[in-house]
Amino acid sequence: MTTAVITRPIIKRGSKGQDVARIQTLLQKAGFTPGTVDSDFGSKTDEAVRNFQKANNLEVDGIVGKDTWALLQKYAGGPVNDTPKSMVHTVQEGETFWTIGKKWGVSDDAIQKANPNLNPTNLQVGTQVVIPNAGGTGNDTSPSGDKTVYAKPTAGIGGLTDAQLKANVLYIYNYMTAKGWTKNAIAGLLGNIEQESGFNPGAWQVRHRTGAGYGLVQWTPARNKFLKWMGNISAEQADYMALNDPKKLMDKQLEYLLIEIKEIKPDKREWIPTTGYNSPYKMTSDEYIHSDKNVGDLALVFHGSFERSADTWKTKQVRVDNAKKWYKFLI
Repeated sequence: MTTAVITRPIIKRGSKGQDVARIQTLLQKAGFTPGTVDSDFGSKTDEAVRNFQKANNLEVDGIVGKDTWALLQKYAGGPVNDTPKSMVHTVQEGETFWTIGKKWGVSDDAIQKANPNLNPTNLQVGTQVVIPNAGGTGNDTSPSGDKTVYAKPTAGIGGLTDAQLKANVLYIYNYMTAKGWTKNAIAGLLGNIEQESGFNPGAWQVRHRTGAGYGLVQWTPARNKFLKWMGNISAEQADYMALNDPKKLMDKQLEYLLIEIKEIKPDKREWIPTTGYNSPYKMTSDEYIHSDKNVGDLALVFHGSFERSADTWKTKQVRVDNAKKWYKFLI
């Protein structure tokens, strides 16, 4: 017994007839409106096909060939007004993947994955962005208010209770351990983070002054570093994330910290091995990450190689004491 193979014609702009009408109907069901179902493959149908292809990681050519036909067939059943799996959003002034995601109930990471060719730090007004699982509540959306992590918009160090602070310490420890850091290296990092922000990812050096420091390690100027990397988000948007999705803010800051530490291009690197700033060792970032040296020494290495603030020796000693304290806490 043999099975008949259904072959369909290649349909593209300028085509007319029943196959075009079927494509238009299936596009509507998939959430990509081609305008009126009129059996005429015009500009709106062409745009809808391209958006559908983009959302499904197909070659974006506006031509309904074998692969596009195959995916469209998934929408052959059910009513025309089924909830769309994907939508297309047109970028407005000042929008970022994060703010767009909030509108649609989708994480910025999911939007980035659906739009690999777009630069999140340079979104142009009018750009069309594919929104996967628009309006959904699936696994792409970060849990709002996750209480394993805490953040509070504040001016200056701190703002967290002792219990919240310790919860953040444990979260950072587990996060960095999963990235291959030794406990000693993490303790050296923690000694510095406590001095910079009190483990509060929502901490501002001066409230809402984006030209000053912000976040766990007080990126300065914030607008040219972490806030820019996040898609040029505003101070208000950063505060919103601190209040509504602290885990997301923490994860993003730790992700950015790792990117900075590992950057080796001379014009972009933040980690500069040195014995200046009272650093006892000249270490590469990789050497630091895998080091089992004295945690107090590593606190000074991190400060000299990454923070490079004009601390007095007394203030540097606070970083050392912090590192030793958190190392004991983590045992």
